[in-house]
Parts: sequence; C-alpha cells; structure tokens
Amino acid sequence: MKVQVCRDFDPDLGSCREPLAWVDAAELVEAGTQPWLSVEDAITVALAIGMVWAAAWAIRAIAQQLHSYMR
Repeated sequence: MKVQVCRDFDPDLGSCREPLAWVDAAELVEAGTQPWLSVEDAITVALAIGMVWAAAWAIRAIAQQLHSYMR
C-alpha cells in the first residue's frame, strides 16, 4: 500500500517545501523505529494532550452539575 508523506516540512511556512511523495507503508514502519520528535517537541505534545484531557474532564464536570440542577 502506498501513502503520501511530506519529506521536507518547513515549520516557518507551516507546509511542505516540495510536493507530497508516495512511499510504501512498509517504509513508514521501518522509519517508525527511529525517533522523530526532539525532547522539547515530545514534552509539548504531552502537555497538549494533558490540557485537552483536563479540559474534557472540566466540561464533563460542568455538564454533570448542570444535569443535576435540571432534574
């Protein structure tokens, strides 16, 4: 199976410098064993996931409170 990937992402532009390339999915599996995030990026991703999780729990708690008042 072939998939499209961006081989040269430019963070300043927010997009690829060249058109997307078609590669075999097997290549992605092999590349998956290599680290692709720096430590700072991994921490940023973890914090973003944590903030989304915390916001979801806060919204859930508010919804439960509203539901209990509406009964």
